[in-house]
Amino acid sequence: AKGSQPQVQAKGVMFVDAMVNGKTTRCLVDTGASHNFMSVQEAKRLGCRVSKEAGSMKT
Repeated sequence: AKGSQPQVQAKGVMFVDAMVNGKTTRCLVDTGASHNFMSVQEAKRLGCRVSKEAGSMKT
C-alpha cells in the first residue's frame, strides 16, 4: 500500500505491499532477478489478463 515500509524477514528476504489495479498484493523484492512471476490465481484476483505463450523456462 502507499507509504508502506519494506519488511525484511529471515535471511534478508524483503517483501513489500504493492497496488495492482487498485488491489493490494505482497511482493518479494529480488534485485538480482531478470524476470517477475505470479500465480495464475493471483493474476486473476488482481484483474490481470492471463495468456499462454510458447517458450521455455530454465529451472
